[in-house]
Amino acid sequence: MACDFESTLLKKYIIDADGRQCSVLPVAFMVVGIESWASTANLKLIHSQNTLCSLDMSSALQTPLAPSTPRRTVALRQPTVDDGGELWRMATESQTLDVNTSYAYLLWCRDFGTTSLMAEIDGEPAGFVIGYVRPENPETLMIWQVAVDSSHRGQGLARTLLDGLVDRVPGVTRMETTITDDNRASIALFTSFAKRRDASIQRDDLFGDHHFPDNHDAERLYTIAPLS
Repeated sequence: MACDFESTLLKKYIIDADGRQCSVLPVAFMVVGIESWASTANLKLIHSQNTLCSLDMSSALQTPLAPSTPRRTVALRQPTVDDGGELWRMATESQTLDVNTSYAYLLWCRDFGTTSLMAEIDGEPAGFVIGYVRPENPETLMIWQVAVDSSHRGQGLARTLLDGLVDRVPGVTRMETTITDDNRASIALFTSFAKRRDASIQRDDLFGDHHFPDNHDAERLYTIAPLS
């Protein structure tokens, strides 16, 4: 899973390289970031020139400590035809994506599996990103859909999927996706992706509502480049 901060040794406070587990001897905590953990534990971060960061434990002496949470195994892999049904299920349960037929997801896994990723947590399907390289512009990766199972949302999995896919597809220097104006979650996801990659993001009209035969909102094209 993507780190929210790099590994740092803070005296007796050790944060693992995966950015998830913080061990305060002899008790282990699961954290997303040291600031949020310190706030939860009623600790105060102290910054100085000689010490990167230390913790004032005086305010935590009377604060109950949360028990450790079992660590989960997150795996990213190329989807196969056998995963098509799970992709369809997660897209349907998202309640925001345009859900295609289950047949379409089976075909996608067969024909575009190398430009897609499936996430599993402890061996169970947890999310996916599906895309393709544009035939007339092989340096462009078009992201069609990103979905995370409802039981795993809010943990940065969509971000991990995007980063993982871009790092796996060779020769890609730009990303495209389309988003409706009311999909704030997707706008935030791709905007933060562009910032992490130190890339610019350009928004253009692509498909207006007049292009759609049904009651579909306009889709704006988001172009992110250059990818690093």
